[in-house]
Formats: sequence, structure tokens, C-alpha cells
Amino acid sequence: MKAETKEPKENKSARLPKAFLPERYEIDMIFDHKTLKYDAEVNIDILVNEDSPKELVLNALLNRYSIEALSLIKTDENTKEEVEIAKTFMNDEEDERIYIVLDQDLKKDEKLQLKLKIKGKILYEKTYGLYYCFWDPEIQQAFDAKPVEDRNRLYERDWRKYSKDLIVSLTAESAEFRSLIPSFDEPNFKAVFSFNISFQREYVESTPDFQCMSNGELLDSSLDEQTGLITYEFADSKKMSSYLFTFVFGSYHIEETFVLDVLPVKERRNDNHFRLRVYLPPDRKEDGETSLRVGRIALKYFGKYFNYQYYHPKMDMVCLPNFDSRGLECLGCIVFHNMAMLYGKDQAYNDKVDVTFTICHETSHMWFGDLVTMDWWNDLWLNEAFARIFEYISLEQMHLVKIDVWERFVKNIFTVGLEADEGAENHPINVKVPSVREIDTIFDNITYQKGGAVIRMLLNYVGYDAFKEAMRLY
Repeated sequence: MKAETKEPKENKSARLPKAFLPERYEIDMIFDHKTLKYDAEVNIDILVNEDSPKELVLNALLNRYSIEALSLIKTDENTKEEVEIAKTFMNDEEDERIYIVLDQDLKKDEKLQLKLKIKGKILYEKTYGLYYCFWDPEIQQAFDAKPVEDRNRLYERDWRKYSKDLIVSLTAESAEFRSLIPSFDEPNFKAVFSFNISFQREYVESTPDFQCMSNGELLDSSLDEQTGLITYEFADSKKMSSYLFTFVFGSYHIEETFVLDVLPVKERRNDNHFRLRVYLPPDRKEDGETSLRVGRIALKYFGKYFNYQYYHPKMDMVCLPNFDSRGLECLGCIVFHNMAMLYGKDQAYNDKVDVTFTICHETSHMWFGDLVTMDWWNDLWLNEAFARIFEYISLEQMHLVKIDVWERFVKNIFTVGLEADEGAENHPINVKVPSVREIDTIFDNITYQKGGAVIRMLLNYVGYDAFKEAMRLY
């Protein structure tokens, strides 16, 4: 579609305007395993949040996809009227926005739907965001050795060899959901996510133990005989921030258990349990036992501690062979690096301890971050420092590791936090984040370790019982 370029304003805020609020994303995606490209039809339900807004602004990473069609429709009960658009501006990568200038007045509380058709590509530029990797270390090394711009060409030349080993994932923290589709890609723009994805039949059937996971429960996978596409349909997510949306697909082995609730969960469903699964590499089928056990105990523990049960109908824990973080707390589908989730019988006990701490950290995020979310990234410490301290609080009481957890805290958290605070790059725990591309710089030892140490001081000052009651109120 035709669009102009708009000069970014000087000193422009990193934040989107609040004239429009997203309520629901519907994403229907078709993936081409031969080219690593995708087509997507996207509907975004939007609430008008003020009278007579002049433009609708969304985040977009336009070097990753093209917008083939765009329209805006009123969806109130008595009308499906199309909203007149004067101009559309699609800016460069640095601005990461599209501007839809309106040619008619809208009223507060009107409901709209933004309809988009997108053609995109999945790149291996970095090990987070929308990217691909491989189980086979030799294949992974071959791709790592190539310049970024040559990796997709390498794949396309011999896709039959590589596709069976392919893992594709979206890990969207902190501002990577926009690399999939245009969106309101900020933590306080919470919405419901509906997701379907289709694959060519030959890809699914030629990939051993093919699995596809997302935030919602998998409702169905069905074959369209005419198109040869197998579609995976997922249930709606709970209302959540865009950085928590995820999907992963490739070859996986599954182990599962069920978690019994301490309290009834009206929000989830009538029964008293939910399913917990771990998704493992095909060659490490026996190494998910620790994660499955710790995940089951931790989710139950936190539900009881906060007096607020885990509120999603399932929990998946999925490992990736090549990932920039130890874990990412996507609601209902936590993603881990292999080393942070797998523990084999020949590994050292310290590895088991590290896996246990990471599982507790990420599961606590279902409350700190996913349920209660910071307004903007300056308060990232409210996610990460609380998750850090609850690793130690929970493991002190669950007795899952045979170590002195608070001795480990002094060594790994308190001391590291002090050292970071003495360094040249120290900053307040609550720090200004003027640019979206500066967000990643605060995922550091000040936010995690110093923040955790400060909360430990508060815990010691008010006492365990008062602290627990405050957390329940929070």
C-alpha cells in the first residue's frame, strides 16, 4: 500500500499516545517453511479513548514486513462503517511507528477494528524477538558462521536439510512484538490475543514430533485438503501485555503432569487442576523431570502464598537451544534456554540448583509482571527484583535444594548488587527510559540484584508475616 514518510518530532516521547486502546488482537498467520516468510491477516479491536483524535499511532518494525492492505472500520452494534483515512505515514526503523491520520471525527468509547494484511520474513539476526535456530549444533554453527544477511539464503538453498531441525519462536520482551505485526507494543496496553497459525502439510509431517505452542490452549489442528495447510488454532489468552505474547514451533518431546489447586479458581474453570507440560529437545527426553517437578510445586506454592491461584488454564515450559536469556515469563508458555531448564543425571548438582532457581524465578513472574504489570519500563525492577527475591523466599520454604539459600543470596545477589552500585554504569533502581531501544540496557545487576537486595532489607524490617500480607494486597 502507498504511504508517506513523516519526519519524527524532536524530543518525541518514547510512549504512544493514549487516544486509542487495544482490546483484542486476532492473528491468522501462514508460515512458509521453504522461504521463512509468512503472510498474516490481523484484526485489532480498538476502543476510542478521547473525543476527536487526529491520528492513530502504532509501533511497527517495517524492515521485517510490508503492509499490503490497511483499513479501519467502526464496529459498534448498528454500523460497520469504514473510517475515512486522510494519510498513512510509515516511518523508518529508528522511529518504529506508523501514523494513520484520520479524516473524520470519532467519539470517545466508539469501537473500531483495524484490519491489516502483512507479508513478513523471519530472520536470524539475534537470539530474541522473532527468529529461528536449530537443535543440531553443527547446523547452528554453520549459520552462526555466516553474515546475518546470508543466513536466509543459506536456508533457502537447502531447506529440505534444515527444516526438519528448525525451531521458530517469538520472544517479545521488551519491544519485539512489533517485529511480528504493527501493534500497541507497550506494557500498559493490555489486550486479549487470539492466534492461529498454518503450515504446509509436508513440513508438519516431515518434522519428527512436530509441536506448536502459544499462550492459549491448543484447541484444534486441522487439515484443509484443498490448500494442503494444517492450521493450529489456539484459545484466547488472558488479557496481557504484548511482550508476553509468544509462539514456538518445531520438533519437541513432551512430558506432563497436573497441578492441583489449593483454592477454587472461578476465573479459570470449574475443576480443581490445570495441566503442566515441559517441551524438551528430541535427544534429551529424560532431562525434564526436575523442571516438571519444580514447576508443579512452585506454581502451587505461589498460588497459596499470594492467596491468588494461577489463573491460566495450562502452563507450558518450552526450551530453546539458542536464546539470549535464561527464561522469559510469557503467560501460560514460559520459554527457557536449554541450560536453564534441562538437568541430566550426569550433570553437577549445582546445575540442578541453577535450574531450580530459574524455574522459581519465571513462575513467580506469573504474578509479578504478568498479572501485576509495570506501567512503563522505568519500573522494570517491580518485575525483576520481586521475582529475584521470591526465588529465595520460595526455596527457603519448599526445601527443593540442599543448600543455604540465604548464603547464596549474599554471594550472588547482595555482593553483586553492591559491586554494580559502585561501578561507572550505576543508576537508580527506578530509572528513566527515554527511548525504547534503551530498555534492554536496564536488564542489569542494578535492577535484578540491587533491587532484590533492597526488597530483602524491607522483608527483614517488616517481618515475613507483614510482608506476605502486603504482597497479597499488592
